[in-house]
Amino acid sequence: MNDLTLVQQYLLCAVSDSGKLTNLHSERMICFLAGGLLTLELAGCVAPAEKKKVSVAAPLPEALDDLRPMYDFIAQKGPVKPEKVAEEFYLGMTSKKFDQLFNAVGERLAAQGLAEAGGPGLLGGRKSFKPAKQAVDQVVELLRAELLEDAPITEDAAALAVLLDQSGCIKTYFSPYERKSIREKRKALSQSETGKLVEDMMCFVEDLVSAMAALTVLNNI
Repeated sequence: MNDLTLVQQYLLCAVSDSGKLTNLHSERMICFLAGGLLTLELAGCVAPAEKKKVSVAAPLPEALDDLRPMYDFIAQKGPVKPEKVAEEFYLGMTSKKFDQLFNAVGERLAAQGLAEAGGPGLLGGRKSFKPAKQAVDQVVELLRAELLEDAPITEDAAALAVLLDQSGCIKTYFSPYERKSIREKRKALSQSETGKLVEDMMCFVEDLVSAMAALTVLNNI
């Protein structure tokens, strides 16, 4: 499981029992997009630019080819604000951009035998990817080992914890006591380099969720 990217790990944990992310899961969908951006940034493929924007910083490796829809958008439009990227893909549910990205990440998981792919609905578009229970269990147990034991926390584990927390998925996998312990460990690490990274990620995802929630309201008026 260590070879799975951040966004792939998140998707395994975030889809419904039927392997879907729908409009009823808006925060999970937004965190999926945030996970894609963070995966590209942690890999050095995109980097912060002026005025809180991001731009392409390196070629996209084959291992991250499932994120090409997002990478190509940043390459074409960059430097671009992360909120603009998320807006394009989140509100792009009608333009099929979200479906394209979701399907690409899901198909990579299915190709590895970690999820069972289902066809799109009657109108086409987004498929379903029902994760293998063993795959989800392994992701969660590896995360638990880093967050709840006396071991160094990697950037990917810190980012995954933030995404699961902000999307509400963390309640599915960790007890109230464990969630409290995770928050305490994160607070204790706030002065370290990893801790600062965690706080930066938390602010990034919170801002993205808030911005997309506001846009959703405006588009429904």
